[in-house]
Amino acid sequence: MILFRRHYMMTLEVPCRDKSYQWLLQWITNNARHTQHLSVETTFQQHETGKVRTSFDFIPSVGTHFFTYKGTWIRVERNREQHTLDLHMGVPWETVTLTALGRDKGIYFNILEEARAAALQREEGKTIMYSAVGSEWRQFGHPRQRRPISSVILDAGVQERVVKDVREFIANPKWYTDRGIPYRRGYLLYGPPGCGKSSFITALAGELEYSICVLNLSERGLSDDRLNHLMTVTPQQSIILLEDVDAAFVSREDTAKVKAAYEGLSRVTFSGLLNMLDGVASAEARILFMTTNYLERLDPALIRPGRVDVKEYIGYATDFQLNSIFQRFYPDHPSSLADEFVATVRGELSIILLEDVDAAFVSREDTAKVKAAYEGLSRVTFSGLLNMLDGVASAEARILFMTTNYLERLDPALIRPGRVDVKEYIGYATDFQLKSIFQRFYPDHPSSLADEFVAAVRRELSNSVSMALVQGFFMFYKNDPHSMI
Repeated sequence: MILFRRHYMMTLEVPCRDKSYQWLLQWITNNARHTQHLSVETTFQQHETGKVRTSFDFIPSVGTHFFTYKGTWIRVERNREQHTLDLHMGVPWETVTLTALGRDKGIYFNILEEARAAALQREEGKTIMYSAVGSEWRQFGHPRQRRPISSVILDAGVQERVVKDVREFIANPKWYTDRGIPYRRGYLLYGPPGCGKSSFITALAGELEYSICVLNLSERGLSDDRLNHLMTVTPQQSIILLEDVDAAFVSREDTAKVKAAYEGLSRVTFSGLLNMLDGVASAEARILFMTTNYLERLDPALIRPGRVDVKEYIGYATDFQLNSIFQRFYPDHPSSLADEFVATVRGELSIILLEDVDAAFVSREDTAKVKAAYEGLSRVTFSGLLNMLDGVASAEARILFMTTNYLERLDPALIRPGRVDVKEYIGYATDFQLKSIFQRFYPDHPSSLADEFVAAVRRELSNSVSMALVQGFFMFYKNDPHSMI
């Protein structure tokens, strides 16, 4: 039997740390359909909306399985060592062994090629995220649907400059080689949080059909040697991302108190990071992005030319961005409406609301007893309010609304023309209002029923009925106006 296996059978062993291991397991699952011994791998994927989707992947369990491939019977053994761990993953060491009749290695080559092609097909049109696990990169979560770069609106020219620079870098490796320049490129995106730095990098990776390798410099156990090793084994066609790089190291110009706060956060030294970026042993053929909210906290040595080649500020929304994102969400509306939106955001047509203004100040005609009751309620003086409304330094291009329940309590100086241009009384519900709100809540009922409702309100509740009270009735009788009447 040993001689037969040696001369007439061929075996292929794939360890769990090989990149084709997961491809092969998935391929076997799809092709060995009669396998009844399965293991389940449960994964969770959280969408941007916050919703979590659970998925189950069934793969061949530990043991022996059989299937045919192009007329050849293949035996599959999935082995799991009980006393040996993968030190980088902290899980038992596993291998998959394929055994087939014959001596043609091509059968295994074809299987691996099909497994690879199937994996690439599953990832087509998606962005793969990698994270550092031990001394290698492992896929993090499920591949994400590529985000169109047009969906990230940056200030005029920023996106175009970065995309053009990256594309030129990718297209000209020979130019760097011929001139003896290290083939690597560094980018720094800086600005306030929430302005689109990470979103742009994700969209850029999708545009270039690249993956993203997220590197956390503050990760416990990360050392200079491991950092350099990770750079040399970075997956091809990937962007290396160092987010919030200011939080990993202090500037050499910072105070001793600030430096003490950073102690113990990382075993990566600042000199180790600099050597990784452009030292003798630093990796080539790589694109590296760094982000920070505080440019001034970065050591100048970290962002000098050669380590960071392109710096771009991504700040708060400009008029160009506001206009562009409005037109993207509402493409069928005129551009003039986008201009109105920008003006509203900028406050050129903002509405200021001062509610219950009578409760903030007393009228100069009130008695001393009433005035004493208001003392200490506000640190804004009455003259300060008047100056805000129409003083020399008062703001223009604004609309101001004031509300009050007691017009008679307001000082005449506050509501004179020039400070208040339009006064409108909004009182208890009129017959017109009662009928209109009834028809709005019950549009499928005849108007005669609305007249009955008005009569019932006047008969049972008199004339002092607020619209809020009426709406409360509708909430109790959502679908039965007859019972309400």
